[in-house]
Amino acid sequence: MFNIDLDLVRKYDKPGPRYTSYPTAPQFHEGFTAENYIDEIIRTNNADNPPDLSLYFHIPFCDTLCYFCGCNMIVSRNRDRIKEYVNAVKNEIDLLRTYLKPDRKVAQLHWGGGTPTHLMPDEIHDLVSYINQNFEFVDKPENGCEIDPRELNLRSPKSITRRWF
Repeated sequence: MFNIDLDLVRKYDKPGPRYTSYPTAPQFHEGFTAENYIDEIIRTNNADNPPDLSLYFHIPFCDTLCYFCGCNMIVSRNRDRIKEYVNAVKNEIDLLRTYLKPDRKVAQLHWGGGTPTHLMPDEIHDLVSYINQNFEFVDKPENGCEIDPRELNLRSPKSITRRWF
């Protein structure tokens, strides 16, 4: 059925993080305030060569609970609640844009959750369009999205991924 490259499996058969968050969980602490966040944006804006941006969008919704899950998530099929959350994300983008120099480009974009693929294709398209309207990207950005593979049979993955970047 499948051809499995055992050498490739052996190459990557090493311990690693359970999943990646940005920044990683050990870097979070109560001593880093909203004011520190804004100060860091201003500091990096004023650097001689401001670094490219890395954006993380947390979409906390899932259809069901995975028993192995350690994510901050909500089981919900309430599309109004999800729409309200997506609108809050757009408001946060608007707030963030007021602090960022317009010429800073995005080099990394990651969607995590829950599972961002719990959004309907039109909701994904709407949020991607909003992100693209508000940020400029480098030529070949790194894009990542956590998915719930159980949902891939429910929706056409081509209809979802074709609309991304």
